[in-house]
Amino acid sequence: MKRVVKVILLVLVALIVVGGVGFGVYVSDYDKATQLAIDALGSTESVIVENSDDYIVYKPVGDIKCGLVFYPGGKVEPTVYSRVFSKLAESGIQTVVLKMPFNLAMFNINGAEKVLENYDDINLWYLGGHSLGGVFSTEYLKNNSEDFEGMMYLASYPSADISHLDIKVITINGTLDTVINREGYNSAKSKMPEDAVYYDIEGGNHTQFGDYNLQKGDTDATISAEEQQKLIVDKILEFTSVK
Repeated sequence: MKRVVKVILLVLVALIVVGGVGFGVYVSDYDKATQLAIDALGSTESVIVENSDDYIVYKPVGDIKCGLVFYPGGKVEPTVYSRVFSKLAESGIQTVVLKMPFNLAMFNINGAEKVLENYDDINLWYLGGHSLGGVFSTEYLKNNSEDFEGMMYLASYPSADISHLDIKVITINGTLDTVINREGYNSAKSKMPEDAVYYDIEGGNHTQFGDYNLQKGDTDATISAEEQQKLIVDKILEFTSVK
């Protein structure tokens, strides 16, 4: 009997080790920021960039008109969005990009809470996320919607029904995005408020919401990353009434 128990324990340990190794391999293969994103990560005359262990902050030098808490896409470095959020900061939106354990938002769903506590001088907040980041930020939103003016889904859609929430919602997608689950996206429209805004970027893809190499499963865009990101910035400024 002792021998049987010992064998079972050894098998369990082996499974845990193999599972741990497999998970380690999985999370170590993530999308890294290109030099364009890295170059935009520094402070300028109009934007202060603060990079801590928990998040990256893009802070306007002038007046802060509103704040945005952002959940990065799955297995994507949070630094990839630096060009987009630097541009938003230039127009008065302070963006706080959460850093996720293993670059997966599922391990830090409540990350927005700390941001709101640390920047309680900002009275108007938006929540947003790219891809899986948008999916998991919904889990925070559904229990804390009173803290936000609006929700932004970039190449993403809600995981839960938010149609009853008193909140503005926008989705921004690329027409050539082949990473997003189109069936899931279309089905999720029934979970959105009736006045949700749907904006499609003609020729845009999933990857060019940030600056990293073409994501696995995505299609090459027919517009440049600069064009796509300008449209993203313009639409967010319009949505937040900053523009």
